[in-house]
Amino acid sequence: MNPTKFHRRTARSCAECARRKVKCRNGYPCEACVRRGEPQKCLVPEGTGNETDQERLLIQDRLERMENHAADPLLRTSHGPQDSPEDLLVMLEALSHDRQPDEPTGIYSLYQPVQQLVLMLLPERRASEVLVHFALSQLSWLHCGVRTGRFWEEHQLFWEKIDGGDLDLLKDHSWMALYLGILAAAGLYISANQRPPLPQLLHLQPGTRDEVDPGVAMAKVWCEAAMDELDASRPLAHPNLRTVRTFAILTLCHGSFGQMDREYLLLGTAIHTARCLNMHLLANEASCPPRLRQRPEWRTAEDRHLGRRLWWTLVVCDWLGKLSRPSSISLTGFNTSLSPSACDADLLFQDAGGSVTTGHSPLWYLQVISRLALIVYSNIKAPRDLDLSKLLRAINQIEDILQQVTRQAPTHLAAGSSSWIQSQHFLALYTIHFLRVTVARANLVRCLKDPSQPRPTIATGVHAALEILRLSECPKPFVVQRSWITSAATLAAGVFLAVHLLWLKSTFPEDQIVTRRQVIQVAADSVRALDLNVRGLSSRGAHLLEMLLVEESLCIASEHIGKEALVTILEEAESGKTPTYAADAMADFDLYTNSGVQFVDALSGDEASTSAGLFSLASDPFMGGLMADIPDAGDWINGLGTE
Repeated sequence: MNPTKFHRRTARSCAECARRKVKCRNGYPCEACVRRGEPQKCLVPEGTGNETDQERLLIQDRLERMENHAADPLLRTSHGPQDSPEDLLVMLEALSHDRQPDEPTGIYSLYQPVQQLVLMLLPERRASEVLVHFALSQLSWLHCGVRTGRFWEEHQLFWEKIDGGDLDLLKDHSWMALYLGILAAAGLYISANQRPPLPQLLHLQPGTRDEVDPGVAMAKVWCEAAMDELDASRPLAHPNLRTVRTFAILTLCHGSFGQMDREYLLLGTAIHTARCLNMHLLANEASCPPRLRQRPEWRTAEDRHLGRRLWWTLVVCDWLGKLSRPSSISLTGFNTSLSPSACDADLLFQDAGGSVTTGHSPLWYLQVISRLALIVYSNIKAPRDLDLSKLLRAINQIEDILQQVTRQAPTHLAAGSSSWIQSQHFLALYTIHFLRVTVARANLVRCLKDPSQPRPTIATGVHAALEILRLSECPKPFVVQRSWITSAATLAAGVFLAVHLLWLKSTFPEDQIVTRRQVIQVAADSVRALDLNVRGLSSRGAHLLEMLLVEESLCIASEHIGKEALVTILEEAESGKTPTYAADAMADFDLYTNSGVQFVDALSGDEASTSAGLFSLASDPFMGGLMADIPDAGDWINGLGTE
């Protein structure tokens, strides 16, 4: 016998039509109430109708109030700044799209990270304080993802509760993701003599304990734990500022771990989350819309400044990404200001009584990288047709920034200057030279297709590649040695010099060919020395350079090498693996080579002395008289080896 079914009969008429006993057509407000001029009285009787009907009625009521407000000039009188039409659109969209998500219940609770396991992964409190202090004082200017003073207070409160037996904060998955991300970045970039004892290393799986630096193994574990916590926070259910902050911090790790696809996927999520939070509308403090100031994320000037820095971090990641991938952020309507302010002090953690170095803003590096990102986007990524004029304009604009950065070298690299200031300067130089090589590489591909094409940027690329290899010989802060851009630039320099030699081998005298081979071998050795994991992708990069040298030795000097022949050589150098430089992707060679490397100290003194003199720009056969056209190109760098 079938069980009795109870049916809820939906109302066929609104309350007003039912009272008048007239026919009520479907829809709210119904036609009868509209004809009577009383649409506001068209209501569904309480207890009938589904949730969609009830929500539609609420939306209709709010829209009617807004229409009355807009129609009455007395109600529109205001003494403050008006919201823009875009703000009104956001308000209308919020009527149906800004509902709070349900709390995780039911079967979803089965997929939460095990709190006891997360607690086992955490370092001891003293070790955590050392790692977090290092990250906030040495790395926060790289990602701009935290207000350092506030996070330090949150960190101390977290451990006070943990010590007291209160584990409720472990359920705050968004904060735990942020915390584990900071631990991962600190574990990757802190030197061995600064790293506190980590008993967790004894409990790692055998496959993760064979790195040269055990701190890297722990950093990988914390990075994966941060991803698990980020997933448990349900970032796709409701926009959360901590999602964007966690992504910004993990950008310091993904490149070094070779997780470029993961970074690209997270970048899209972070950009859309930031837009949901109206981060792209923060503009500057003077023109920030009043409505945004009422959001809990942007109520204080410090929070709004954090949002602007984070948005620029996303812009840099988007515009300096792969050339073959379109940008998600356009320049149209872009008005977010990135200017120094009093809030910069919160970008770099200082102990009680300390202050940020006078005369140098922690925001300096982000400003330089942002200008470079704008150049790449405007001249290379945004235009549909990449012609020589755009490449020349990009090179000239990058050269202007290089000269400005070079003029600041005596101050940034002076004896006694803070380590983070030196790190900013070196990373800016690596990025600038890397982009110079990238633009020259794009022109090189054009010349391979058509040998009659002019070659004005190729000499600049050779100069930039040699400068990168000279930088690799200089003593640098440990953060710079661990940075992914350092190895990516070194590998890109070696590949460019090798391809350039293969292409124009017939124009090189034999002694200069030998010198160029030695330079390329130094690049391979530098990439290998920067690798912390012999199973990583940078060892593949060093192998690629050495195989290119083998292929070059088999080429006849008088033989002309075109694009197809060069692609074949590159594929053979890859030893049968999936070609990194496929024929269809030559023009889209990544700005950031997927080297996936980690880093150790620079070359030893003996190795450095062996390679001394190989990077003389004047002796390079292709440079011609280029040094005469570049003022002060190497004066300041000659003194970097002295302290």
